[in-house]
Amino acid sequence: MAPPIASASHPIQITDHPARDWEPTFSPSGTSIAFQSDRDGNWEIYRVELTSGVVSRLTDDPCDDWQPNWSPHGDRIAFQSNHTGNWEIYSMAADGSDLHRITDDPGEDTDPSWSADQTMILFASDRGGQEESDIWVLRAGYAAPLQVTWDLSYDGAPSFSPDGTWIAFESSRGGDLDLWRIDSPYAPVSWNTIDDFVYQLQDVSLDAIGATRFDLVIMDYSADGSDETRFTAAQIAGLKASPGGAKLVLAYMSIGEAEDYRWYWQESWDADRDGTPDPCAPSWLGDSNPDWQGNYKVRYWDPAWQALICGTSDSYLRRVVGSGFDGVYLDIIDAYEYWGPGGESGEDRASAEEEMAEFVIAIARSARAALGRPGFGIFPQNGEELSRHADYVDAVTGIGREDTWYDGNTPQAPSLTSGVLWHLDEFARANKVVLVTDYVTEPLLVDDFYARALARGFVPYATVRDLDRLVVNAGHEPD
Repeated sequence: MAPPIASASHPIQITDHPARDWEPTFSPSGTSIAFQSDRDGNWEIYRVELTSGVVSRLTDDPCDDWQPNWSPHGDRIAFQSNHTGNWEIYSMAADGSDLHRITDDPGEDTDPSWSADQTMILFASDRGGQEESDIWVLRAGYAAPLQVTWDLSYDGAPSFSPDGTWIAFESSRGGDLDLWRIDSPYAPVSWNTIDDFVYQLQDVSLDAIGATRFDLVIMDYSADGSDETRFTAAQIAGLKASPGGAKLVLAYMSIGEAEDYRWYWQESWDADRDGTPDPCAPSWLGDSNPDWQGNYKVRYWDPAWQALICGTSDSYLRRVVGSGFDGVYLDIIDAYEYWGPGGESGEDRASAEEEMAEFVIAIARSARAALGRPGFGIFPQNGEELSRHADYVDAVTGIGREDTWYDGNTPQAPSLTSGVLWHLDEFARANKVVLVTDYVTEPLLVDDFYARALARGFVPYATVRDLDRLVVNAGHEPD
């Protein structure tokens, strides 16, 4: 027989006991309710099956267990207990087994609440000797929670919004006990929500970057560029879910030049290091870049070079994807100017521009289809004139551009900037993310750069040209 259906005028009693049954929480399936009760002499956690009315005791402790909260996946129940003499947060399986202590602090940790993806638990705590509680969040895999409110008044009963972007809580900070809302420090980040980024290729500290609130990180896939110091998938996952907030992470990848410190390089290709490839070098290898020692121009349209980048089981792209990066930041896109008509190479290759566009599209297709990463980000750096190729604009997630308004601390010629902006605006109109990096360091010029970029809807970052330090610009801190 089906259970009776309640209405507003005909409520259905679920439990019937002379003791106190408090704090009900539904299982996600809607078939059970967990609650706290003192029916056995002290406060314990119970569950009741709605179809049968059968009540099961889940905890059995001489101390008090309060505030059950069922996890979104239905397999866990979080609650608070004073088993150790003060309130701590615990988690157990939905049948009362597999008990785990979640927090461990002399303060009082109360009011646990799950995030929708079950990777975080919010709670209130007066840890640190505070007179009133604040809101804290603990992420799965992290030993220490992060404090998210700081107020002398009481903050408690926190709860995540379904999409994880907000935290609601009760607070007396306004004089009365009212409801308040704050941004979640771990709000999900997507390509179209990026509003700040950091760009650092050398001397990277994952801990230091992870402590910042930057939405997007552009970094090398390796600590020193070699395969031996390649960042692991666990390290990149930790950065993406770091204490400073969720991040998207792009791996820098040069596709218009070869670099002699990369895993693919063979010393015999330029044994005498005179900058000219030796006879045994592959046909795609060109002369060295006189401005960047160890970098060599490449005939990027050559199938062998493209296979090395994205076409083999051991390609550069597969290594990046295997390490868990969210996308790639492709450099030396403007190599088509070097090889094309009137370029410095003297080869006057008429198809150079189109071939670069096709190469980037092939990288996007390989990552998203062949490697199964449909949301993989593709960000070319410079070469904004490729905006005239509609299929290229469609394929990329965004574009990065250097030296748009300033060359160091020197303003660019207005004609140069206006030409660049015309093409960048084409990407912006196509709803692509536009990242602009100017290597400007004087504070007033930094302010001017940020103002100009933000006015056009671009995402700016001012840093040093060597890209060897973490720069946080005063007045333009990430949020």
